[in-house]
Amino acid sequence: LEIGAGCGLVGLVAARSEYADPSIQVFLTDNDAATLDNLRVNARANVRLGATVVVAPLDFDHPHASSDLIPKADVILAADVLYSGMRQSDDAAPDLLTGDWDHYENNANVARTLAYYLKPSGKALIATQPTRGDDTAEFITHAERLGLAVRIDSPAADSIERVLATPLRYGDSEVEVGALRILTVVWADTLQVQLATDCTEGPAM
Repeated sequence: LEIGAGCGLVGLVAARSEYADPSIQVFLTDNDAATLDNLRVNARANVRLGATVVVAPLDFDHPHASSDLIPKADVILAADVLYSGMRQSDDAAPDLLTGDWDHYENNANVARTLAYYLKPSGKALIATQPTRGDDTAEFITHAERLGLAVRIDSPAADSIERVLATPLRYGDSEVEVGALRILTVVWADTLQVQLATDCTEGPAM
């Protein structure tokens, strides 16, 4: 399942994996009608993919609304879906200067979407920019409240403590162009079971 798919590149690459076959369904999802139309075009242009590609709507604000169309997923993929900002209030039609605006809880909504669709044994992978440190921290906070565990991997091998303590900003000399952080998300109780199993098995002789 790719969420916030945009043009669907991540999901289409997954559908072309050597491990993919027609029995595997890859869902490409987004919320914008024009984007969904474009996803369908891209899916048709890649009909020879190994997996079966399905395009479906998915709104981070209301993830449960698509539950009849989208099953729980073994793997959830996403790229550049962590961001925050302001948007126009649904309760008013404000002018440019005095209108009412709401803080958009996108990062919390992404966490809720993962929690809703990720299978108990599943894994989510989110690619995000190093400059999104504040959004990464906010996402992790919400994900952990929902019982998810998040690990950060990056070319610089950042620790989660460093990411949360010193989020990088645009213009920082440390930021390598094109560098990405990969967030691996699993259910915390599943991770604890795995750790317990590893400990009881002990080192290989």
